[in-house]
Amino acid sequence: MARREVVAEYAPKPEHKAELTLVFEWLGHPFKARFDWYTGTDVWDLKTCRDASPRGFRSAINSFRYHQQAALYLRAAQCAGIPAAKFYFLAQEKQPPYPYAVYTLSDEAIAYAESKNEQALATILEAERSGIYRPYGIEGTTEFGIDELW
Repeated sequence: MARREVVAEYAPKPEHKAELTLVFEWLGHPFKARFDWYTGTDVWDLKTCRDASPRGFRSAINSFRYHQQAALYLRAAQCAGIPAAKFYFLAQEKQPPYPYAVYTLSDEAIAYAESKNEQALATILEAERSGIYRPYGIEGTTEFGIDELW
């Protein structure tokens, strides 16, 4: 509750839709997306994190592929015929005093993420077709040498 109070100005309003689930078809395949909240014009996602600073959250975006989630959710809205101009992240740290920041992605970043989503779907479909799944495109054991450690 204390964490929620810090970001009260960003909490979904009564006219917003919280936990909105969309089922849609993308590139001929069924998908599902669940928005944390939808304002009627934008999609929002709450991310709790260890570091909500620009540097820390940029790292989280890349590590957890949040940009791909944003692109897929904007595509879900488009496929469902509902307006969604932007995708916003409300990033809030898990520890007191619960600092937070709001982030969005440029149109170019969303386009890049959409291309990464298309690549991911192609990889999944090929694995399904062939019955062969190789995580990270490798086979067998990979050995790391001393020069690869921090």
